[in-house]
Amino acid sequence: MEGNKTVKSSLNKKTVVKEQVDEQQYQLRFTVPNMNVWNVNDYYAGIIMELKSFSLQNTMMMDCIKSWEQIDQILLDDEDLGKQLSHHSPLRQELENAKVTDITSQKERAEAVCKLVMDHVKWNEKYALWPRSTSETLKEGSGSNADINMLLIQSLRDAGLDASPIVLRSRDKGLLPHNFPSLRKLTTYIIAVNTDSSNVYIDASMGGKVNLLPASLIVERARMVQSGKKSHWVNLRNVQKSSR
Repeated sequence: MEGNKTVKSSLNKKTVVKEQVDEQQYQLRFTVPNMNVWNVNDYYAGIIMELKSFSLQNTMMMDCIKSWEQIDQILLDDEDLGKQLSHHSPLRQELENAKVTDITSQKERAEAVCKLVMDHVKWNEKYALWPRSTSETLKEGSGSNADINMLLIQSLRDAGLDASPIVLRSRDKGLLPHNFPSLRKLTTYIIAVNTDSSNVYIDASMGGKVNLLPASLIVERARMVQSGKKSHWVNLRNVQKSSR
């Protein structure tokens, strides 16, 4: 390559464009037709290291996180996330007054609960993993998706529905590693409700609409965390996405 000449070549339907930056350095840009890449780091080859065990002076060796099952338990034991799952909703009286438990269809009941909750709070356009107390969220009238999702879970459970958090890593942050358990890789969570025939999925960022998620949260690898039941992986790719 000489001067500022640009060379294009085709290889396995990929276009490689080399642009000269200076005499010593070149910038490479790869494009793949009809492919939506959320995070290019997912396609880099490399080695990522995380601490497996450690020991301080004159102490025994201590192991770090080994499995996703350990992370499940950490989340369930957490005061902000797991412990709040068993609390009653601060909207419990409103739910009773609305007689939502009289709705036979579990999906329709879930929709009614979500509407009631979202009439009291609004999303502040922020995503998070760790929610604050639901009483504080209700008092302020707004919160992150994690804040409002916890209020939704408590309300759904008070309405007699089986609701659980599904933790995940948003698509713009990269793939959640299946064989590389890491709490710091999680960025937020949505809600799964076990209804009459199947699970339905909810997130406060979409106004609590059933089976409607923002595109950034429709991932193929998310984890449903359940107390008293075995947690498991969930593929959200078939859930209807919004334009966000």
